[in-house]
Amino acid sequence: MVEEFNDGVFYIPLESITKADLAVKTIAHELGIPHISTTPVGELLKDYLKEKQVLLVLDNFEQVLTAASFLGEPKALKGAARGSDVSFQRNGHKRARL
Repeated sequence: MVEEFNDGVFYIPLESITKADLAVKTIAHELGIPHISTTPVGELLKDYLKEKQVLLVLDNFEQVLTAASFLGEPKALKGAARGSDVSFQRNGHKRARL
């Protein structure tokens, strides 16, 4: 499955992040996206992901779900994103199928 993601597979732990804007900044930083302009980091991240085939494993993303807005625009991702089925169980663990 990893071979399907030509531009890489990234594991990004977000357990210490509690604010959506910090989640977006952390993801951009981990992908090596420099923030050197007046363009918002979320826009830079969308632009970066447009042309990429990457798998982002965002651990503890559920605590900052409002940061998901950068993933919520299908046009920005041009179909490169793959969906996942994530279910939360009562014990707090989650199962995911990609």
